[in-house]
Amino acid sequence: MDQLATLYRAAQFYAHAAHNFSKGSTFFQDHEFLGELYGTYEEAYDSIVERMIGNGEPFSIQQILTNAAAEANRYADPSTFSQQTSFQVLLGLEQRIRASIDIQIQSQTQGTQNLLAQLADDSEMRNYKIAQRLKA
Repeated sequence: MDQLATLYRAAQFYAHAAHNFSKGSTFFQDHEFLGELYGTYEEAYDSIVERMIGNGEPFSIQQILTNAAAEANRYADPSTFSQQTSFQVLLGLEQRIRASIDIQIQSQTQGTQNLLAQLADDSEMRNYKIAQRLKA
């Protein structure tokens, strides 16, 4: 679950940076959408970490944050690339989030499976919205 928490935090870091550097003819729509994304990623991250604490899973919050920052830094800097590039990065992160959920879901309690199923459903919806934005 710590890998999933890392991916959500990295997506939150990246979406927030892309939000701050929104520009161009789609500024208002992109700025608002990216603001929604980074808030959603932060809530999902928080839910995962709280679940891990509640289930007594050992993890290092410092390691998750360090790994998330490193993950976010692997991608194109939103300040120097187009919004299109930022959305492509976020689409890739969504795919990795869903893959991580798929790996985790079978080995969890029923309650955690329910949480992960909801997170997967939410991810599929974001995936669709990001893909539509890339077509624009």
